[in-house]
Amino acid sequence: MLVRPGGTGELQPVLDALRPRAMISFGEMYADGNAFDGGWVDGLAAHIEVQIRHLVGRGHREIALALPDDGPLTGVHRRHVTEVAAMLGIPALRPVLVPPARAGATAALRALLAEHPDVTAVGAFGDEAALRVLAAAHDLGIPVPDRLAVIGLDDSPQAQLAVPALTSVHIDAPAYGRRAARQALGLRTDDTTPEPSRVVLREST
Repeated sequence: MLVRPGGTGELQPVLDALRPRAMISFGEMYADGNAFDGGWVDGLAAHIEVQIRHLVGRGHREIALALPDDGPLTGVHRRHVTEVAAMLGIPALRPVLVPPARAGATAALRALLAEHPDVTAVGAFGDEAALRVLAAAHDLGIPVPDRLAVIGLDDSPQAQLAVPALTSVHIDAPAYGRRAARQALGLRTDDTTPEPSRVVLREST
């Protein structure tokens, strides 16, 4: 099985060369509101709930949502975040686009806190966006987590290397991959149930 991150060039030459039996496009699947029940059992919505519930449990109510872009999958993520906020009885999260360039990320965080000074925590679309926020907070002299708590989503290897180390949500990605592949191939999936997502607590919250 070949796993190919989005935004890495044209896909058709890869398909022509490999002639795969099946292709699973997670972005398109999640963007289709009829494709899933929302993932409240063990999918994306459930992971987001674990993430935001952690921040709320630590006393945060004014929370921002760090996004890497404004694509279809981030749109689905924003919808689930809105639903989780309503479920937990907190105000809607403040979305902020955090670009990959460090200067851009710093400018985005500065603008967010200038407009919404009551924000005390950031839940990120993924660890990469969270790491951009950590770098921006460092550049702005914002203490983490004393002034701003930050939590990622997917518990990447880079999370533990950040300063401060990034709290994140661990997801049983191999099990999800096996289940998706077996569904595509028409094989049984009853032995591929992923473990529930969980918070890996580090220094950033």
